[in-house]
Order: sequence, then structure tokens, then C-alpha cells
Amino acid sequence: MKFVSKTGFGLLSLTAPLVLLCGCDRANHYEKGMEWVAKKDYSHALVEMRKAMAKDQGTADTYYQAGVAAMELSANADAKRYLDAADNLAGPRSKLDLDIKARLASLALLRRDFKDSRDLAKWVLDRDPKNAKAHEVLVFSLTALAQPEQAAQEMDLWLASDPSSQRERMVRSAISLSKEDLPEAIKQLEDAAAQQNHTAQTLVSLGNLYQAAGNYAKAQEAYQKGAEIDPGDIEPRKGMAWMYARMGKLDKAHEEFRHIAEVKPDDPEARGALAAFFMAQHRLNEAIAEMERLTKQYPKDVYNRGRLAAAYLLTGQRARSRELVNTLIKEDPSNPQHTLLAGILDFQDGQVDKAIVELNNSMEYRPSAIALYFIGACQDRKGDMQQAQVAMTRALRMDPDLIGARLWLAEYWLQQSAPTTALTMLQQDPQAKNPPPVEQLLLTRVYSAMGHYDLASKEMDDLRAKHPNSVPAYYADALRFLNKRQWAQARGALEQALDHDPSAINMLSVIVQCYFAEGKPKDAVERVRKQVERFPKSYVHFQLLAETERAAGDYGSAKVAFERAIALSPESPGPVLGLVQTLVVSGRNEDARIKINDLVHHWPQWAQSWILYAGFMENQGDYPEATNGYEKAVALDSGNGLALNNLAWRIFSDGGDMDRALQMAQKAHEAEPNNAAYADTLAMIYMRVGSKPEAEKVMLNAVKLQPRNPIFLQHLAAIQKQR
Repeated sequence: MKFVSKTGFGLLSLTAPLVLLCGCDRANHYEKGMEWVAKKDYSHALVEMRKAMAKDQGTADTYYQAGVAAMELSANADAKRYLDAADNLAGPRSKLDLDIKARLASLALLRRDFKDSRDLAKWVLDRDPKNAKAHEVLVFSLTALAQPEQAAQEMDLWLASDPSSQRERMVRSAISLSKEDLPEAIKQLEDAAAQQNHTAQTLVSLGNLYQAAGNYAKAQEAYQKGAEIDPGDIEPRKGMAWMYARMGKLDKAHEEFRHIAEVKPDDPEARGALAAFFMAQHRLNEAIAEMERLTKQYPKDVYNRGRLAAAYLLTGQRARSRELVNTLIKEDPSNPQHTLLAGILDFQDGQVDKAIVELNNSMEYRPSAIALYFIGACQDRKGDMQQAQVAMTRALRMDPDLIGARLWLAEYWLQQSAPTTALTMLQQDPQAKNPPPVEQLLLTRVYSAMGHYDLASKEMDDLRAKHPNSVPAYYADALRFLNKRQWAQARGALEQALDHDPSAINMLSVIVQCYFAEGKPKDAVERVRKQVERFPKSYVHFQLLAETERAAGDYGSAKVAFERAIALSPESPGPVLGLVQTLVVSGRNEDARIKINDLVHHWPQWAQSWILYAGFMENQGDYPEATNGYEKAVALDSGNGLALNNLAWRIFSDGGDMDRALQMAQKAHEAEPNNAAYADTLAMIYMRVGSKPEAEKVMLNAVKLQPRNPIFLQHLAAIQKQR
């Protein structure tokens, strides 16, 4: 049936002009976005695609192109959101579907969701067996999931589908390098370079490995061959220049960097290669001189003028930096690098609200970890710790090497009475094997807060050996006494630390631990109350007072102190967590339930919220919901021993996937080998899967740690009975 309006025109004719206008507007933004994509300007491309999406929410290709642009900008969370939308809109028969799934697999790999990346890669390979990117993701996923045999098989399948594959051999090399097997990594790339279709990229990578091995002659040969394959590619020459620098031949390095500029005189990055080298070497004055020369010769070179402004900022020449940044923003107010610098300058001037606007403008065009870090720093300065934590967390997810964000978050969680979260944060540092002194010192504080004085002393000894003047003597003395369980002497050294820095809450908390170890809970409470009088507006001091009162059994006073801490800092989760625990131990379950719901509602990205929620549900007998809570905690913090152990126990108790339970229990036990409860969980799971010798060994360790625990003794007897 055809519906006709009273005017005689069909409904379609009335609405068509509106649809047409929206479609044209969307098309204009989409087309502009594609023009920016063609120029590889993904910042502007993403902005135009967002505008197109706002006009027409039903276009799969728009979401797809936004996802591609976001991936190029390393905005992986945004990329996943856009590509998920594109996937839902495109459907299984779309030409985009394979590439969308392959990209989602890559993103899953980057966020360390190895099962998802594995499954997505397999989905792609089922439909496109020669998809190189899917092969690559699947190999890395299987390797990360500790399935080396399957990874090796997949490598062979990949090579069989494309015998001349350069990428496959480069991936083999990368895996060998991750295992610190440099000779094997070199061999794989030598095999790749021996293929007729070898690329300049392969030779550059091989040259880099030769450099790492100290074989500069072969490195030079590889770089020269790479430059011959593609004379316009500056990467081989960059490798050569850096090799000369590492050899101490700075004149030749400078000459090579100059030659890079001659190869591509119209490329601002190539022109600025020598300046970039100086910046990387922290030779800032030389970098500034070189960039000032460039900007005089090429006054329209926005790229190097922006870097010059950054160099001015790094050397404290803020007035010169500000002047140059203001000029650059007038020329192009959408340039994300310039608005980022403006935001940092505003932050340093104390204009935090203005800084946040500039930094968000930078994020609009090019999401970056450093912009998020300074947004977090601004929120910190404003006192909004929850927003600061969110920004710092996003910054660290975007760039795991951003040490400032990692240290801020570890310090934050330590102040929230969540040292296990702080520990995970530090242990996940890609540079954890060789941390900077400030990170190592923070690690000693975390171990001390957890009562692991032996580990704290070990870190302290290592730190003092490397940096003898970095640690005050009284702090080292305190750790030495703590490790020997000489509580009174430790308190004396810690009191010296408090005299030096009265606000040092971590020192005060360890003093509290000493009093409890000595059997003096009342003295612990009085000592904290004395310090609270000096800092009546410090929420962390009231939080410590409340925790001390709760440990002493004074739940009423603890509740009052926690509520005071919450009033002083409502955006901090630590006091809320402590209040919930106090309500639970004092039997006020309904009040606790309300506060727990508040906790997971306001801090859903904090694993500790879900651990507490799950524990409460477990005590209430709601085991499915407890399991759900632990699952969320593990998803948020895969290294949290308590979450891993408790989820493993729930799976064990509920008869679930024992292989998964075993993996989690092993990981928890490895993280805290002296935790008897974790050992007990692992032993019982070993018993369930039929590994009785391992079960007995681990259970004996649990009993050794807690020889009078009747449950552990009962479990050991049950295991030995079935030998």
C-alpha cells in the first residue's frame, strides 16, 4: 500500500531532501578524510571521519577508516571501538570483513588478550590461508600463550603458504630475540636476506642485530646493501649513522646524517635527522643550534620549528618556546604537537584549566600518551585524583614505557592501601630488569608495605650498590633491622626518617607494622593519632589511623576515621575500600553491600574493587557472582596474586576448567611463593589433575609456612593418603 499525504506528495518526497542533505554532508567529511588518508595525515583524517560518523551513524566504511586512522596514531582503544562498530555494520559478506578481523586480532595482541587475538587470527586464516598479518598475530599469540610447538607449526604453515616470505623470517628473528637468543635471531634474518626478494627493511633489521652483536663490519655491509636497494629510503643510512656514533666515530656519524638530508631535501624529517640525533643523545644545545639553522634556511618548515620549540622547553627557555608555539598555533591551530606544547607550557605556568583545554585539543587530532600524562598531572594539581588516575592509566596503556605515568600510578595505589596493585604496576614495566633508581626505591617501599622486608632489603642493597648516594642511611638501616625482625631498632631509624619528612606516610605505616609485631596495638594507634594532629586535612593520615584502629579491633573508631578520610578525599577509593572491610568484619553486611556497590560503580577499572565484591559474594554464598567478580579482577590485573588464587579456587570448587585453574594458581604461587594460602590452592588443584608428587611438594611448603594450620594439615594428610 502506498501512503500519500494530504498535499498529494508521498512521504518519501517530503523526507528525501533532508536525507540527501545529511548524505552530502557526511560524504563531504568522508571524502575530506580520505584526502587526509592519502596524505598520511591521520590526525586530520580521524577528525573528518568522526564528523562523518556524527552525520550518518550507519556507514561501515566510515567507522572502518576511523579505525585505521586511529591505529596509525596508536590510539588503540579508539581503534577497537571504531572497528567493532564497522564489524557489526559490515556483516560477514563485506569486502572489509577480513581486514577488520585481522586488525582486531592485532589490537587484541597489543592489549595482551592473547586468546582473543589467537581466535580472531584463526578466523581470518580459515578464510584466507595466505593472510600474512593473521599468520604473524597467530604466531605471537601462541608464543605468548606458552604453546611453542603450535607456534612452530604455524611458522611452518606460514612459510609453506609463502616460501619467500620475508616477514615470517623476521617474526622468527623477533621471537628468538625476545628469548635473548641473539645468534638465532641473526641467523633467521640472514636466511631472509639470502632470499631474492629481500627488502631494505630486512637488511636494516639485520644491520641492527649485527650492531647489537658488536659486528660493525657486517652491520655496515647490511646497511650499504639496504641503501642500494632503495636509494630514497633513509632508514639504512640512519642505521649506518647510529652505528658510527656507537663506534665513537662522531664525525662520520654527523656526515651520514647530513647525507640523509641531501638524499631527501624536501623531507623535513630527513632534513632534521642530525638534530634528532642530538636530541636523542641529550645534546640539546647542539640540537637547538642545528634546528635554528634549519628554520632560517627553511622558514616554512613547521616540523622542525615545532621540534625547536620543544627543545627550548626542555632547556628551560620557556619564553622562547612560548613565543614560537604561539606563532605556530596561529598558523595551524589544529596541529596536535603545537597544542601539546602549549598545554605543557600552560601547566608549568599553573594555568591547569587552560592546559587541559589545549591538551584535549591535541588529543582530538592525535591521541598521545604524553598528552594524557599531562592531563593527569593537571587533574592531580586540581585535586581530582580519580580523573588523574583515569588519565594516567590511559597514558600507560598507550605507552607502557612512560615511566612518569607508571610511577604516579604505583604511588597512587600505594597510598590507597593497595600495595599489590602498586607491585603489579612496577613489575609490568618493560624496563623492570634495569629500573631507574626512583622506581627501585619505590619498589622497596611497596615490599615494605606488604611486609616483605627480605625482598625490600634485597632491592635496597642492589640500589645502594649501583647508586651509593641515592638512599638515606636511616632508610637502609631501617630495612636492615626489619629484615632481622629487630622491631624497636627499626622504629628508631624510621622515626629519624619521619623527623626528616614528617608527611612520609609510608614510614609511618611501617612504624605501625613494627608496633603490631611487638604486640603493642595501642601504641600503634597512639603514634598515628599523634601524627594525624599534625596533618588534620590529610586523608591518607586518617586512612592509616582507621586501618590501625581496625587492626586493633576498635571498629567503631575505625569507621569514624574512614568516613573522615572519605570526606577529605571523596574521589579516592582507598578509604571506601577500608570502610567496606571494616563493615564486613564488624558484621554490618547490609551497610557493607551498599558501600561495595558504590565501590565497583565509581572504580570499575580497579581490580581491588572486584576482589572485595567477589569475596563478599562468596561469603554470602553467591558463588556464580563471586566467580564473575574474580574474573573481572583478573581481566583488569592479570598479575594480581589474590585475584588469580581466588578465581582458581572458585573454578576448582565449582568443577570448572582445571587446566585454566592450574595456570592461574601457578602464576599466583610464583608471584608470592611464601603465601601459604596460594600454595594450598595450587596443591589441591595438582591433586585434582592427578599430579600427586607436585601436590605433595607444594603442600609440604604450605605446612612449613604455617605448621599449625589445621586445614593445611588435613589437606596434606589427604594427599599423602592417596600416594
